[in-house]
Amino acid sequence: MQSFADKPGDRVCVATMGGEVVGSISLHILPLFHAAGNLGRITSMVVDERYRGCGIGGALMATAERWFESGRCVKLEVTSGDQRPDAHRFYAHHGFVRDGQRLSRKMHP
Repeated sequence: MQSFADKPGDRVCVATMGGEVVGSISLHILPLFHAAGNLGRITSMVVDERYRGCGIGGALMATAERWFESGRCVKLEVTSGDQRPDAHRFYAHHGFVRDGQRLSRKMHP
């Protein structure tokens, strides 16, 4: 967590209930090369299975959106694996749409 604390373009937010961490979201802001403003990226989000459907994900998303707005973000993005249809529905409910295709590769060991 300290590595995030030292970088102004990164943030980790946690949700707690009764002193227990029940969810978290990690965020990153980077400048857009081809347009004015910044891109806000959700790099991870998790809510404890016992607390899903209780509004915790929505609260984390609202917190993220406020931080992204303060960071002059003009677009938000999130990557979610094909095997996560519940997450896809959650993000769609919050206004995210499929936009292009991501390609990746591993670096040589």
